[in-house]
Parts: sequence; structure tokens; C-alpha cells
Amino acid sequence: NDPDSTNWTGTVDYGDGSNIQPFALLGTNFSFNHIYKDNGVYLISINITDNLGATGNTTVQVIVNNVSPSVGVITPSTSLLEINNSITATATFIDPGVLDTHTASWNWGDGSAPGFITETEGSGSVSNSHIYSSPGVYTATLTVSDKDGGLGTSTYQYIVAYDPNAGFLTGSGNYDSQIGWDFQNNQSSGKTNFRLNSKYTTGNTPIGQTKLNYKNGNISFSSTSYQWLVILGAKAILKGNGEVNGSGDYTFLISAIDGSQTGSQNLFRFQIKDSS
Repeated sequence: NDPDSTNWTGTVDYGDGSNIQPFALLGTNFSFNHIYKDNGVYLISINITDNLGATGNTTVQVIVNNVSPSVGVITPSTSLLEINNSITATATFIDPGVLDTHTASWNWGDGSAPGFITETEGSGSVSNSHIYSSPGVYTATLTVSDKDGGLGTSTYQYIVAYDPNAGFLTGSGNYDSQIGWDFQNNQSSGKTNFRLNSKYTTGNTPIGQTKLNYKNGNISFSSTSYQWLVILGAKAILKGNGEVNGSGDYTFLISAIDGSQTGSQNLFRFQIKDSS
């Protein structure tokens, strides 16, 4: 508002240490934008000078909130390894607060360790290595924290650590499949027969064969290969591939508990999924 002048110039100080900057006016209207590189409370100072040399000014307070870092996909050097061998995992992160500094931690599923950060303005990468001393199927989680307490996480499922000398998995029998267990025929039920065996000989791939027949659901499953076998005490987990009714590409996952070791009943779970 300036009734006795015909043109003006404007400058703005965003209050964050950046240089005072001119901005364009359209008549007596103006607008501008600015990106703050860090959270905080800032005082913007605006000056308007008319063609007669008089200056008016105003200030406005801006509160900039912190934004947590975003962590990308975790990339392990392998997802299957023999116990007592090292695995390395890396991930990248970004942070809109480009002046933030960061710390990181890994949770490997059997313990935690710091993350080693390589940091650039607004982004970075995290890495570390780990050795699993016990067999298991583990979830790895990476947490990145900025200097203002913002947290970002990423999870990798699963890292499989196996012990080829831990034992073998074998069994046979039958059980009653309940209504709802067969997702493709969820009203079917009836007797299911199975037999399986799996063990490590040489290398990191177990050998053996698994079969399952569920007549009322028209399912005859036969394994074609195994991916891994984890034995931890009385519990065994086996993953592999196979065919249903002589065709297709399916993955299967078996979880079993040996009741003779736990003083309870044997427990057996068989899951089949289409790989396509």
C-alpha cells in the first residue's frame, strides 16, 4: 500500500543465514518461495523500497518441522548362508533435512550392532557385516535416526542361516484337513497323507523328496527341489519347489516340531503357494 509512489523493489531475508534476496513485484503484489534445509523457527524479514527512497518492512515467523529420513531396500550379500560365515548388508536413505546428521543401527534378529554411515547432503548409505552362530530364519531391520530424533526403518525378510551338521528331517503320516485350510476349495475337508525326508550331504542345498496327497481337494503335490533346511533343536523348517498334479511351479514351506523332544505331540504345517 503506497499512494504516492509508482514503482517498488523488494528484498527478503529468510532468517536461515542465506543471503538477502530480491524478488519481483507485480504492481503492489508479490510472492516468493524458499526451501529450508533444516527444521527450526525462522523469522522472515521483508523490505519494500519505493521510487522515492522510502522503505517499509514487515516480519513473519515460520515454523519448519523435522521430517524423518526414509530408508530404502536392504540388500544383503546373500539371503542363505551356513552358520559362522559372514553376511554384509547395505541400504541407502534420504532426508529432506539436508543439514541433518545421522546415526544407524542394525537388528539382525539375534542381536544389534551400529551401522556404518557414508553421508552426503540429504542422503547416504549404511552397511555392516554379521555372523550368525545359530541356525534360524531371521528378519533384519535397519533404523536410521537424524539429529532431531526422526526415525526411518527398513526390514528384510528373510535371512536363512543353516547348519548342515544339525541333523535331518524325515516323517510320514496323515492328518485331517479342516474346512478353510485349502484356499482354492475352502469348503473341502478330509484325510491328507504325506511323507518327506531332507538332509544336507555336500554343498548348501539339501536333498530328498516330499509328497502330499489331499484327495478331496484334488491336490497331489510332489517336490522337485529343495532350497534350504533349518534345524534348531526340536524344530525344523524346510523350503523348496514342486508341482501340483504333475505341473506348475509352486513353492512350499514345511514347519515341524518333534514331539518326542518336547514331551508333547508332533506338530506339522505344510504351506503351498503358486510361484507365478
